[in-house]
Amino acid sequence: MRNRLLLPLVGLYFWMAASHLTARQIAAPSQAGDPGDAAYSALRAGNLDCAVAMFRSAIETRPDAAHLRKDLAYTLLKTGERDEARDQFAEALRIDANDEQSSLEFGFLCFETKRPVEARRMFLRWKSSGSDRTRKTAAAAFENIDRPLREGIERWQAAVTAAPEQWTAHEELARLAEERDELSLAGEQYSAAFQLHRDERRLMIDLARVWSQQGRTSEATALLLAASRSLSSRIAELARELLPARYPYPYEFVEALVIDPENLDLRREYAFLLLAMGKSGEARQQFEIQLKKYPNDRISAEQLRLLSGTAAPQSGTRLNAAPVRDGSAKAALTAPVGSVASAKEMGLKSYHRGYMPDALRYLQAAWEERPGDPEVALQLGWTLNMLKRDDEALRWFDRARLGDVAAVAREADRAFRSLRSLRRAVRLTVWAMPMYSSRWETTFLYSQAKLEFVHLKKSGIQPYISLRWYGDTRMREILPGGGSAPGAMLSDSAVMLAAGVNRFITPRLFVWAEAGRAFSYLSHNPASGLGQADYRGGVSYLRGWGAVANNGERGWFNEAGGDGVYVSRYNHDFLMYGQLRRGYTLSPIKGGFNLQPVWNLNWTADAGRQWWGNFAETGPGVRVRWDSLPPSVSVRVDVLRGTYLVNRDNPHRPNYWDLRASLWYAITR
Repeated sequence: MRNRLLLPLVGLYFWMAASHLTARQIAAPSQAGDPGDAAYSALRAGNLDCAVAMFRSAIETRPDAAHLRKDLAYTLLKTGERDEARDQFAEALRIDANDEQSSLEFGFLCFETKRPVEARRMFLRWKSSGSDRTRKTAAAAFENIDRPLREGIERWQAAVTAAPEQWTAHEELARLAEERDELSLAGEQYSAAFQLHRDERRLMIDLARVWSQQGRTSEATALLLAASRSLSSRIAELARELLPARYPYPYEFVEALVIDPENLDLRREYAFLLLAMGKSGEARQQFEIQLKKYPNDRISAEQLRLLSGTAAPQSGTRLNAAPVRDGSAKAALTAPVGSVASAKEMGLKSYHRGYMPDALRYLQAAWEERPGDPEVALQLGWTLNMLKRDDEALRWFDRARLGDVAAVAREADRAFRSLRSLRRAVRLTVWAMPMYSSRWETTFLYSQAKLEFVHLKKSGIQPYISLRWYGDTRMREILPGGGSAPGAMLSDSAVMLAAGVNRFITPRLFVWAEAGRAFSYLSHNPASGLGQADYRGGVSYLRGWGAVANNGERGWFNEAGGDGVYVSRYNHDFLMYGQLRRGYTLSPIKGGFNLQPVWNLNWTADAGRQWWGNFAETGPGVRVRWDSLPPSVSVRVDVLRGTYLVNRDNPHRPNYWDLRASLWYAITR
């Protein structure tokens, strides 16, 4: 509703922007030597890209010329770069804060680029000042943003009053209050939501953001520190990005522990920091509290025994007990050795804090203390890998996988094989996906073996030889009447031998092309006998966000994938596939059972407008795996409701249900 009400005003201002830009082009300064002269000349010629470059060059010469920044913003709007245009209007306002036109256009662009709080603030400022037209425009835009927020806050306040135990109601109320700049209400509600559901640790980041805006910097830092030591890597990373670019001070650990007293990693790290500062008594107290809460914390138990004198300290490198003058654990980690924490422990701490050179130094000392420790060898492998010293990393992974600790040996073996395969001149990748579909009442098998020539990858182009097999258990054409092959959703009933190349544009986007021949095992298939020429190519994209890896981390995740594929044997057709998934990774169940419920949204289209190549489908699903299975094996079951987007020559009903079960397996050697 809010978007619909504001849309006419947004359209009006974009029209005004274009009109203003045209007027500026006509009235642009033409005297020789003006820094913007070349930019306006490019505008008059209709060369927008050149104009943008010239405006940027002119701004470097005159950075405080507001009119150049405004006209650059208008030009960027014409090229569709709204984010950059918004930023240029912001710079123009920095130079001239009373520019009404720039203020309103900045407000509308903030709204369009998903920054409604800044838009509301700008319209609030100008709805009661400036010219009549400015006041009227700002007042209407402000009301269209503010009214849904007011009404939403009233509804959620009633919901919170009726059911105060519902943490989601508190969260929704807090978000609306934050958007409306009611920071006190937002802080109260984020705090209430977190107290009701402390497992939702993202609420700590939300609350810290509000407290920072209120000037409660110390409390916000304590919240972020606690969140940064979360078991969820995603939450921890978000919190670290917001923390100051230094190691936390001791008093900040104390404040964070008041907020989050059950945080195992936080208290243990604070105890080690106290040791580094020479405060053994306070460190002992923290280790004692830790063991009361977590009796199985082996590291804390060992350190407490050492501090109590009930166990002989380990020989070799240990941390210096000298005070840390600047409160920095970096100083503690790099200090001379000689107190309680072992070199192995300090190496692990350095690694997880990102201090790779320090980690290497401590782990090498730990290996000298206890030669043959597989855990140290494994960590040395990871550290050297992070330092891009892969030849040495391979040797340490090899040592670790020969150790007598089963879990370490398995992880080291996987790391060794993966790193070695990446460094080979030739790499073999095999994947297979058997799949049952109730829609087609058959089971398909899609598989490929690909021999990649890795040593040519430096050129950006990677050649390979491929053997594909696409078949199904019906052993006949899927389409009635001997129609054309039904695309990659169904079965080629053939084996395809091809040579090809691929190239990664980004880590998630690559293009590929191959040429080969298809040989069918069905006598009535055109590819039977001597086979049929098969030329393919396309582009592929895949990205995941959140707890998608199913490696023990709990939380929400999203996946997005897209493919465009040209296939010569389908009458030179071009097919496009899109897949979106929203899911939640549950905590592992006893026995290593991992479960991810998902919701699917899939679509397929083709250039030939074939009925089998144009449909959309959505529905729930679940992805499962067991720890006893290889990491690359997973099972999926989906229940999908679909509709055909093209029904010409369609022998089926326009809508369908499909129960789809599949198994995915891949190996690389």
